[in-house]
Amino acid sequence: MATSSNKNKSTAKTQKKVQAKKPQSTGKRNNSPEKAPEQLVIPSTRIIHQIMPAILVLAAVYVSICFLLSGSTGIFGAWLKNLLYGLFSYAAWLVPVVLVIRALMWKNDADSRCLGARIAFSVLCVIGVAMLVDAFMTSAPDTFSLPELYKAGKSLVGGGVIGALITNALMGLVGMAGTLIITFALVFVCGLFMMGITPYMIWIRIRYAIKKYREDQREREER
Repeated sequence: MATSSNKNKSTAKTQKKVQAKKPQSTGKRNNSPEKAPEQLVIPSTRIIHQIMPAILVLAAVYVSICFLLSGSTGIFGAWLKNLLYGLFSYAAWLVPVVLVIRALMWKNDADSRCLGARIAFSVLCVIGVAMLVDAFMTSAPDTFSLPELYKAGKSLVGGGVIGALITNALMGLVGMAGTLIITFALVFVCGLFMMGITPYMIWIRIRYAIKKYREDQREREER
């Protein structure tokens, strides 16, 4: 009898140990509220992207007034006009145009996450036009003196400080022909990317037009 009671006690202890080692029930997990899936935030819905197009349009209007009626824009307007002319000369007139283009495409650029690239291509396009102005203007100063280039740009002579510096450097390296090739290529490529158009898209459209033309020719021959 003593032996059987000892066995029963040992069996009870073993069952208690096994129960202690068993994992707790998952009732708590079921009772806990499930986390809702995170919603994707569209960049263009942010407040900064909502107001930036209006700010850019207003800036374009103000810059245009500075160029046309500098006397009515105060000290800051006169300073801004001289600054843009000094940097880009005639190409400064592209600044309001670029601002309007960026305003119209701002939300799409924000959603596609390419705002920085489009802004960079816009700036490069303005610089390229300033280089063309300096290359074709025979009265442009052939110097690397910043004060002289800035003064000439304010008087709408040459391509301003930025345009003249790059053009004069290219003239010394690759001559007039090389400078024009590089500058035209820069303006063309940056202008396309600024508008959201890539060379691949142009190639696809050309191929589609050729294919459609050939199909039309075949239909005419069959008739």
